[in-house]
Amino acid sequence: LEVVPVDAVTSESYYKTEDQLFKALNAAYSPLGNRGMYGWWLPVLRDVMTDDSETLEQNIIDHHFFNVQNTNIRLFNRNNGDGLWNSIYMGILRCNLIIVRLSGATIASPLRRRQIEGEARFLRALYYYHLVSFWGRAPLLLDDNFDSMDEPAAEAGVIYAAIEADLLAIMDRGLLPWSYNGAANQELGRATVGAALSLLGKVQ
Repeated sequence: LEVVPVDAVTSESYYKTEDQLFKALNAAYSPLGNRGMYGWWLPVLRDVMTDDSETLEQNIIDHHFFNVQNTNIRLFNRNNGDGLWNSIYMGILRCNLIIVRLSGATIASPLRRRQIEGEARFLRALYYYHLVSFWGRAPLLLDDNFDSMDEPAAEAGVIYAAIEADLLAIMDRGLLPWSYNGAANQELGRATVGAALSLLGKVQ
């Protein structure tokens, strides 16, 4: 006797409707606010590698920033490096699930379908941009199978090419609008063509 589980949501049973895809899309934005990313470590680590900020070696937190500032070497520990790495791959997995499962979803509006794909592709490109700019070589995962993270690391050039492919797909296929009107599923702050162009300018 084979019974379909009804007490939990799985990746096989989800990603079927427009509402589910938009909820999944919101979840793909979520890691950006994690402490490992824009919530703390990402902007701080980038700033202390420039002349825009200065830190004093007064405590263990400043000690890490002090070394990055003076050696331009990114010292990662469980608090900052793991948080950044894990947040990035969390976002990438969520984007991959949307992109791969989108074709099997029931979405009435072709415009809405393009928007969902465009936002997911932009976010995946953004996550990989941060990954390659900090680590250089890293596993390049573009499907929805994350059973193994033992994939060999791809060269930085290969990752940049994947980023560019996602962003060019947005441009060539008109996947994103220039702006949003603030209505339902059109919230201000979502990825736009301008955001994609800006990121493309950083990788080309």
